[in-house]
Amino acid sequence: GLKFLICIITLILLALSGNAMGLFLACVFTDVAIALAVAPLVILPLMMFSGFFLNPDSFPVYLEWAQWISPMKYAFACLATNEFKGLALECLDTQRKTFVKNGQTVRICPYSDGDAFLDTLNIQEWLSITNCLIMLAIIATCFTILAFIGLKVISWRSGVRPPSRKSKNITSDTPHEA
Repeated sequence: GLKFLICIITLILLALSGNAMGLFLACVFTDVAIALAVAPLVILPLMMFSGFFLNPDSFPVYLEWAQWISPMKYAFACLATNEFKGLALECLDTQRKTFVKNGQTVRICPYSDGDAFLDTLNIQEWLSITNCLIMLAIIATCFTILAFIGLKVISWRSGVRPPSRKSKNITSDTPHEA
């Protein structure tokens, strides 16, 4: 029910954010080949800093800003929280870890519940499902606005001007009579 709906909304907002970022890159560059060459240079670091491939605690301090503009970060946090928060987990015997404590062999389950697993992902506390969805919507909106501004700047620099409203010269094939 609700978890599926949250998953679908998250994926739609992630797709809209990615589309808006691609639109922005396409509108900023006059040549499509350049935009296609630059896109992976922008998208791949954002994917790395999403928290899915690298743990947020391992990010270099000078590159931490990249995670905040990554739509994948918010989608990952939203989907992980949606899936694991409040989830009861049971381990099979093959999944239990064996430890020796005070001469006794102890077999424990690595994650007692979904919240314990979420703690290992180091998702910031403020990244609730609602906040992640809001951030994805903001990113999609901001990059769409930036794409519009980029398109206006590129068209202005290339000399493309909208037709003025004052010059409404209508030409026809029939000669005008004097």
